[in-house]
Amino acid sequence: MPERVDLRVLGALRLRDGVTGAAIRRRLRVGAPGLTLRQNRDGLHVIYGALGLEAHRTAFEAPPAAPAPGSLDFDLSIEDPDGIYLPARASLALPRGFDPEGGLRDLVIPVEIDLARSAGMLVPRNWAALAVMVRDQAGAPLRGALVELRPQGGGDRMSWGLTNAHGEAVLAVPGLPLMRVVENDPGTDEDDEIISAETPVELTAVADPARPWPVDPAVLAAGGPGLRTAGPQAMTLAPGRTDNAELSLDLG
Repeated sequence: MPERVDLRVLGALRLRDGVTGAAIRRRLRVGAPGLTLRQNRDGLHVIYGALGLEAHRTAFEAPPAAPAPGSLDFDLSIEDPDGIYLPARASLALPRGFDPEGGLRDLVIPVEIDLARSAGMLVPRNWAALAVMVRDQAGAPLRGALVELRPQGGGDRMSWGLTNAHGEAVLAVPGLPLMRVVENDPGTDEDDEIISAETPVELTAVADPARPWPVDPAVLAAGGPGLRTAGPQAMTLAPGRTDNAELSLDLG
């Protein structure tokens, strides 16, 4: 006769395209020492077990008080067998908090991990694209550098990528306006306006000489001691156009 087995899961991971934010539903290899993961039909990697959290699997009314939420760190390694996305590292803090009365529902919200596109991934024709080469102080290609694109003058990140073994990254930028209005003198209302299809942007790169490949892009984006940076480098992008840029990082 059928047997009913009830287990409490410990959370889930959602792997996403780093440019569009769309969920990646294909099967990727996720290495997680100390974790038991299974991918469901929605593409989520569900956490069925974790070292040190055995009591959580059968606690249904409320999670155990110990260990404290987020007090255990687990290292993740992610690989795409098709090579569409670059390998990446990530860190996962468990247990996930859950206190509906206090407005805390982390346990039922998937942890989202964004992956960088490989340099060979196709870019839609109406997007802007930027091919970036990053080298070290000796002129050698630099692997594992985080390359970021923002509007000139500051603002939210528009696109990002990681350099591969050849020091290359291709940043895809969707949603740029087809035409822009730029005034010669913003302080003068009578000044003629110039129509332009270009968007001014700034390019930066950051790397950690002490971290092996693959890298954790979230750690690089957060900044901190020991990191090496280059830029910002001013340039312009336009929909349907591919531009090129080169940055040099001093790792000494």
